Amino acid sequence: MGMAMAEMLQKGSSNPLIAELAADLKARQTKTEPLQNIKDSEQGKELALNHVRAVNDLIDRKVEAGEADEFKRWLLAVGRRVAEASNEGGIFGFGGERVSDAEKNVLRQIAFALGQPAS
Repeated sequence: MGMAMAEMLQKGSSNPLIAELAADLKARQTKTEPLQNIKDSEQGKELALNHVRAVNDLIDRKVEAGEADEFKRWLLAVGRRVAEASNEGGIFGFGGERVSDAEKNVLRQIAFALGQPAS
Protein backbone atom coordinates (compact mmCIF):
# COMPACT_ATOMS: atom_id res chain seq x y z
CA MET A 1 0.00 0.00 0.00
CA GLY A 2 2.79 2.35 0.90
CA MET A 3 4.46 1.84 -2.48
CA ALA A 4 1.22 2.56 -4.36
CA MET A 5 0.69 5.72 -2.35
CA ALA A 6 4.33 6.81 -2.83
CA GLU A 7 3.97 6.30 -6.58
CA MET A 8 0.82 8.40 -6.60
CA LEU A 9 2.57 11.14 -4.65
CA GLN A 10 5.54 11.10 -7.02
CA LYS A 11 3.63 10.96 -10.31
CA GLY A 12 0.67 13.09 -9.36
CA SER A 13 -2.65 12.75 -11.13
CA SER A 14 -4.85 14.68 -13.52
CA ASN A 15 -7.84 13.61 -11.43
CA PRO A 16 -8.54 16.52 -9.02
CA LEU A 17 -9.65 14.20 -6.21
CA ILE A 18 -6.52 12.04 -6.42
CA ALA A 19 -4.31 15.13 -6.79
CA GLU A 20 -5.92 16.73 -3.73
CA LEU A 21 -5.42 13.53 -1.73
CA ALA A 22 -1.75 13.48 -2.76
CA ALA A 23 -1.29 17.13 -1.77
CA ASP A 24 -2.95 16.51 1.59
CA LEU A 25 -0.81 13.46 2.28
CA LYS A 26 2.36 15.37 1.39
CA ALA A 27 1.43 18.39 3.50
CA ARG A 28 0.39 16.46 6.59
CA GLN A 29 2.66 13.46 6.16
CA THR A 30 -0.34 11.45 7.23
CA LYS A 31 0.35 8.25 9.08
CA THR A 32 -2.27 5.62 9.66
CA GLU A 33 -3.49 5.11 13.18
CA PRO A 34 -3.76 1.59 14.53
CA LEU A 35 -7.34 0.38 14.77
CA GLN A 36 -8.60 -0.35 18.23
CA ASN A 37 -10.77 -3.20 19.52
CA ILE A 38 -10.53 -5.44 16.46
CA LYS A 39 -10.68 -9.03 17.61
CA ASP A 40 -10.02 -10.90 14.36
CA SER A 41 -9.37 -10.50 10.64
CA GLU A 42 -13.05 -10.94 9.73
CA GLN A 43 -14.02 -8.02 11.96
CA GLY A 44 -11.21 -5.95 10.43
CA LYS A 45 -12.36 -6.82 6.91
CA GLU A 46 -15.95 -5.81 7.69
CA LEU A 47 -14.78 -2.53 9.23
CA ALA A 48 -12.66 -1.79 6.15
CA LEU A 49 -15.54 -2.63 3.78
CA ASN A 50 -17.84 -0.35 5.78
CA HIS A 51 -15.30 2.46 5.31
CA VAL A 52 -15.13 1.74 1.57
CA ARG A 53 -18.94 1.92 1.35
CA ALA A 54 -18.94 5.22 3.24
CA VAL A 55 -16.27 6.65 0.92
CA ASN A 56 -18.28 5.46 -2.08
CA ASP A 57 -21.46 7.14 -0.82
CA LEU A 58 -19.61 10.39 -0.10
CA ILE A 59 -17.92 10.43 -3.50
CA ASP A 60 -21.20 9.72 -5.28
CA ARG A 61 -22.80 12.69 -3.53
CA LYS A 62 -19.96 15.19 -3.82
CA VAL A 63 -17.87 14.44 -6.91
CA GLU A 64 -18.58 14.67 -10.64
CA ALA A 65 -19.32 11.21 -12.10
CA GLY A 66 -16.23 10.91 -14.35
CA GLU A 67 -13.83 11.99 -11.62
CA ALA A 68 -15.59 9.75 -9.10
CA ASP A 69 -15.30 6.66 -11.32
CA GLU A 70 -11.62 7.33 -11.96
CA PHE A 71 -10.99 7.70 -8.22
CA LYS A 72 -12.87 4.46 -7.49
CA ARG A 73 -10.88 2.59 -10.15
CA TRP A 74 -7.69 3.99 -8.63
CA LEU A 75 -8.71 2.79 -5.14
CA LEU A 76 -9.43 -0.66 -6.54
CA ALA A 77 -6.07 -0.67 -8.36
CA VAL A 78 -4.32 0.10 -5.06
CA GLY A 79 -6.14 -2.86 -3.52
CA ARG A 80 -4.99 -5.11 -6.36
CA ARG A 81 -1.39 -3.98 -5.92
CA VAL A 82 -1.57 -4.79 -2.23
CA ALA A 83 -2.98 -8.25 -2.99
CA GLU A 84 -0.23 -8.88 -5.56
CA ALA A 85 2.55 -7.74 -3.23
CA SER A 86 3.53 -11.25 -2.18
CA ASN A 87 2.82 -14.80 -3.27
CA GLU A 88 0.70 -17.09 -1.16
CA GLY A 89 2.23 -20.51 -0.55
CA GLY A 90 5.35 -21.71 -2.28
CA ILE A 91 8.83 -21.90 -0.84
CA PHE A 92 11.25 -18.96 -0.52
CA GLY A 93 9.16 -16.86 -2.90
CA PHE A 94 8.99 -19.54 -5.60
CA GLY A 95 5.72 -21.09 -6.66
CA GLY A 96 2.49 -20.39 -4.91
CA GLU A 97 -0.18 -18.12 -6.25
CA ARG A 98 0.13 -14.40 -6.87
CA VAL A 99 -3.32 -13.56 -5.45
CA SER A 100 -5.04 -16.06 -3.18
CA ASP A 101 -8.70 -16.98 -3.49
CA ALA A 102 -9.40 -15.13 -0.23
CA GLU A 103 -7.72 -11.99 -1.61
CA LYS A 104 -9.68 -12.30 -4.86
CA ASN A 105 -12.87 -12.54 -2.83
CA VAL A 106 -12.04 -9.39 -0.85
CA LEU A 107 -11.16 -7.54 -4.08
CA ARG A 108 -14.59 -8.51 -5.46
CA GLN A 109 -16.21 -7.20 -2.28
CA ILE A 110 -14.28 -3.92 -2.56
CA ALA A 111 -15.27 -3.58 -6.22
CA PHE A 112 -18.91 -4.19 -5.30
CA ALA A 113 -18.71 -1.63 -2.47
CA LEU A 114 -17.34 0.90 -4.97
CA GLY A 115 -19.89 0.03 -7.65
CA GLN A 116 -17.10 -1.10 -9.98
CA PRO A 117 -16.86 -4.28 -12.06
CA ALA A 118 -14.79 -7.01 -10.47
CA SER A 119 -12.00 -8.34 -12.63
